[in-house]
Amino acid sequence: MYGFYGEYRLELNHQMKGDDFVDSTNIVLAANIQTFRKKAGFTQEELAEKLGVSFQAVSKWENAKCAPDVMLLPVLSDLFGCYIDELFGREVKKEIHYDYCGVLPWEDDEKVRKFTAKGHRILEVEIV
Repeated sequence: MYGFYGEYRLELNHQMKGDDFVDSTNIVLAANIQTFRKKAGFTQEELAEKLGVSFQAVSKWENAKCAPDVMLLPVLSDLFGCYIDELFGREVKKEIHYDYCGVLPWEDDEKVRKFTAKGHRILEVEIV
């Protein structure tokens, strides 16, 4: 299992037991919360406000002093635009299900389009 720590990649050893594994997991979670927070452009105070916690709590998470409540993990992943597994440094295999595509804002005109989307919002379209 891997996690990002700044520019470094941490490897979690599955052979670890008990406190050692928990400590390693907490370090990866802490580093990823900080990395994703900065990538999303939030300060600790802004993230804390969105989660309904103190900025001191966010600081403790990022310094691996403690971890966020499990009920906050889905909210964190939504705010960061990532999967919960990614917060723990686990690799996520993202599958594209073309049969699940929603309605697109153009006619079926046989043109090839390349577009960038964030969630369901299309940010940029280029006809190739």
